[in-house]
Amino acid sequence: QRRLKEDLGIDEAAAETILHLRKQVLELQARVRLLEAELTAQVASQQLRLARYREVYYEAIWIELENQK
Repeated sequence: QRRLKEDLGIDEAAAETILHLRKQVLELQARVRLLEAELTAQVASQQLRLARYREVYYEAIWIELENQK
C-alpha cells in the first residue's frame, strides 16, 4: 500500500481498493486452478470407466461369438 501511494501517487482509499481487488483476483485464480484439477481428475476417471466398459463389452462379444460356433 505504501508503494502504491508513494511510488504511484495513489490515494489511500484507491490503494486499499487495489489491494482488495488483487486479493480477490489471487483467490479466484486459486479457485480456477482447483476446479481445473477437479475437472482433470473427473475426465481421467471417466476415461478409465470407459476403457473398462470397452474391455467388458469386447470380451462379451468374443464370448458370444464363441458360443455361436
